[in-house]
Amino acid sequence: MGGLPCPRCAIAERKGTTLAGDEEAQSRRTRRRSRRRPAHPRSGQGADTPVRQVAQPCPRCSISSEAMANEPPNRARTLIGVGEEVGVTFSRRTARWTTTGGTISPTEGNTVLFTAPDRAGVVTITAEGRGCTSTITFTVIEPSAVLQRRAPGTGIKHTHNKPDIGMMMRVYLAPDCVNFQHVETIEEEVDAVDTGCYAQIRTRTHSPSTSPDTCTSHVEPGLGTRVYARDEIYSGRPSGSPPFAPGSRIWNIPVKFRVRGGAWRQFTTLTQVHTLAADGTTLTCSKGGGTSPAIQVSDPTSDY
Repeated sequence: MGGLPCPRCAIAERKGTTLAGDEEAQSRRTRRRSRRRPAHPRSGQGADTPVRQVAQPCPRCSISSEAMANEPPNRARTLIGVGEEVGVTFSRRTARWTTTGGTISPTEGNTVLFTAPDRAGVVTITAEGRGCTSTITFTVIEPSAVLQRRAPGTGIKHTHNKPDIGMMMRVYLAPDCVNFQHVETIEEEVDAVDTGCYAQIRTRTHSPSTSPDTCTSHVEPGLGTRVYARDEIYSGRPSGSPPFAPGSRIWNIPVKFRVRGGAWRQFTTLTQVHTLAADGTTLTCSKGGGTSPAIQVSDPTSDY
C-alpha cells in the first residue's frame, strides 16, 4: 500500500535545501567582497595610504673597490690605512651612498671617493639604487711602528780619536700592507740617559724637527710607507783624548701621528742608542731597528 508522505520528512528536506542555498550565497558574497577590498601590509592601514618600497639586499648588485694609491699592489684590499682614499663603484649605475665612518664624496653617483677616518675601526659603506642595496666593509688600521734603515749611499759620521758616531736614516711607517701617504709624524723632545764618557756632554736634549714629517706614496715591502725626510742620528762629541770610559747615550723618543689636519696621537716610542763598548774603542749606533756597522775611535774623520 502506498503510504502518505510524512510531514516531518518533508519539512527536513526543505530545511536542508534552504541551508545549502544560504551557504552558497554567503560564499559568493564573501568572494565578491574579497575582490573589491585591497590587501594592506599593516593592520589598520587605510586604502589610500601609499606603501613605501624599501630596498632590500640584492644578490644581483655589488660594490667593488680600488685603492687610489698604487702600492701595495693589491688595490682591491679592504684592509686600509687611516686617511687612505679608495674609489668604490656600484654595479647598477647610480646609487645613494652612506658610510658609518670617514667620508664619501659625492654622496650620489656610480663611482665615489671614500676617505678612511683618522682612527682605527671597522667601516661599512652602503649603496642604494634601482631598488637594491649592497654593502662593503673596510678595516682601518693606524701605524704600528717606526722603522729605520741606513740610507743607501751614505757614510758614518765620526771624528778621529773621538767616541762620536752617527748615521743618516731612511724612515718608514709600518705595517707594509696598507698605505699611509696622508699621515704625518713628529718626534717629541726628550733628554738622553748618559753614562761613561757621554755623561760630560751638557746638551742632552734630542732636538727633533718642529715641523711634521710627511709620507710618500711608496710602500717598501717588509718595512712600510716611506717618510719623505731622512733622520740624522748623532751621539754628540765628548771632549778629551783617548782612552775614553765605556758608556752610552740612550733616547727613548715618543712619536705621534695624525692624518693631515687631524688630532695628534702618540703611537710608539723610538729608541736611539750610541755606544762605546767595554773595550773603550768600538763604536756603534742604532735607531728604529737600523744598526750601524762597528767602527773604531781611531778611524779617520768621516761624514754622512
